[in-house]
Amino acid sequence: MATPEDKDCTSVFVRSFQLDLPHQQHHLLCQLLKDVQKTLIRMQADFPNLCDMYTLAIHPTSENSGTAVGFCKTSPDPQLSLYWMYLSIR
Repeated sequence: MATPEDKDCTSVFVRSFQLDLPHQQHHLLCQLLKDVQKTLIRMQADFPNLCDMYTLAIHPTSENSGTAVGFCKTSPDPQLSLYWMYLSIR
């Protein structure tokens, strides 16, 4: 685990998650994105070289959500049910 001001910390792993249907309302998703942006700004203050985010897509809906906020699949293989997604934050 990196400690604040660790210049070698360049990536963050976003744990895979799935939003329950009642929480997939527009205003709740907007609030989630605002909270994520604030958290990322604080993380970048602690880790100045942070430039990459990774997550695992474990379900087609998580792929759609990830793509909607800018993540890209790292593997184009449609036979894989689980794959990494990447987002540059610089």
